[in-house]
Amino acid sequence: MNYENFQRQCARYGFTSTPLTRLQYKVVIVSGLNDADAYNIGCDVAAGFSFMESLRENKAAMLNNAEH
Repeated sequence: MNYENFQRQCARYGFTSTPLTRLQYKVVIVSGLNDADAYNIGCDVAAGFSFMESLRENKAAMLNNAEH
């Protein structure tokens, strides 16, 4: 997925503006997370969590799931 598709996905689920900037989206993908993670992080940001806090928690969850 690219950023434009991410924007469309967010709009499809009711966001009136995209919760992540293009740079934040790119950071999520470069960090090894996927598009579903980007959407989840976007939901967290829209709910008031900081981008970095959500990125850190999603990355930790991914690493934890990989270990099990």
